[in-house]
Amino acid sequence: LVGGPIRFETLPLNATYPNWRGILPTEFGPTCTVHLDAFRQAIRLASAGLTDRLLSVVCTLTRDQLTLSSHGDSDGSNVTHMPATWTGDNLTLRFNPHYLLEALTIMDGPNLTLDLRGPLAPIFGQSDGMPGFRYVLMPMAL
Repeated sequence: LVGGPIRFETLPLNATYPNWRGILPTEFGPTCTVHLDAFRQAIRLASAGLTDRLLSVVCTLTRDQLTLSSHGDSDGSNVTHMPATWTGDNLTLRFNPHYLLEALTIMDGPNLTLDLRGPLAPIFGQSDGMPGFRYVLMPMAL
């Protein structure tokens, strides 16, 4: 590939790759719907002050509320409550906020829907504004 003064070369890899389709379920579980911009801001607040050693946010879902909490190295902590529509039983899970923000940064639309099947099952996110784009996030053990 050549573009102006830049030339990019790559070699094909003869490798066996994991079956990524194997983690995509054919049926989804309960869903959580939140306002995308508010959720994006809540994740940023929850991850502020976290170090690489303690880089996780705990998310608790109840019928009409999503709670994000994080605890830093020192005495600092953050708890954020926001309205949400949750169709399942109460659920608590933990995840790396930076991986989630990677997807939230490019997503568009008023709402985000998360498909959640359990505290250690893959999380699938999709926004109203990008119906063909789904993001997969693996939660961390509590």
